[in-house]
Amino acid sequence: MTHRPSHRAWMLCLCTAMLAVWGCGETAPGALGQIDFAPECGSLDQACLEQSLNAPIAAGATVEMGINFKFQGSSGPPMRMEAIDEAAFKLDGSRVEAVKPGVRPLMVIGPDGLVLDFIHLWVAIPDELRLVSHTDAGLVIGPLGASAQMLPGDELNLTVEPFANSQALLGDFDVEWEVTGDAVAILQDGVLGAHRIVARQPGQASLTATALGLSIAVDVEVLP
Repeated sequence: MTHRPSHRAWMLCLCTAMLAVWGCGETAPGALGQIDFAPECGSLDQACLEQSLNAPIAAGATVEMGINFKFQGSSGPPMRMEAIDEAAFKLDGSRVEAVKPGVRPLMVIGPDGLVLDFIHLWVAIPDELRLVSHTDAGLVIGPLGASAQMLPGDELNLTVEPFANSQALLGDFDVEWEVTGDAVAILQDGVLGAHRIVARQPGQASLTATALGLSIAVDVEVLP
C-alpha cells in the first residue's frame, strides 16, 4: 500500500525545498527566508519609511506588520501571527504592540501549526521626543526647534517621533497636545501621528506634546 504524506509533511517538504533554492535568510528579513516582513507605513512616518524594520519599536507603540510570501508556484497559505512571549508583544491580528524592552521572535504560523517563518523584533524604551516639520506633500523639512515664528494664516505640519539614544524608533502611538494662548490652533489631519499647527492671530503660544511617557514643548510667536 502506498503511503500518502500528510498535509503537514507536504508543507514541510515544500518549505525545505524552497530553503535549498533561496538559502537561509540571504535575501529576506525572515529567518527562514520564506517571508519578507515590513511595517505598513503612513506617508508621514519617516522613521518607518526610511528604516523599515531596521530599528527597534518604541515600547508602548504599535506596528501594523505586513508580510510578503515568497513561495514559488503557490499563493500565500492561511496563516496567523504568534508571539513567543505574550508579555513582550500583544497581537491583534497583524497589529503588534510592543510592551517591554528586549528582543523576542514573532512567528508566522501556517496550516497544522507549521512555522512558516519568524523574525526577531527589538523593543526599546524611548528617551526623547522630537517634533519634525513636513511639507504638505509629506517631505521632511527637519526637526523643529524650541521656538518658531509664524504669521497669521501660516501652517506647520508636524509629526511627533520617538528616539532612544538618538536612534529613531518605530511605531504608531497616541499623542496628547496642550496649548496655552489663543494665537494658534492644533488640527489633526486624519493621518495617525500627523498634526497641523495653524496661526490664528498675533500673540504668544506654548505647545506641549505628550506621548509614550515623554513630553516636548515649543514656543510659537505669531507676528502681526
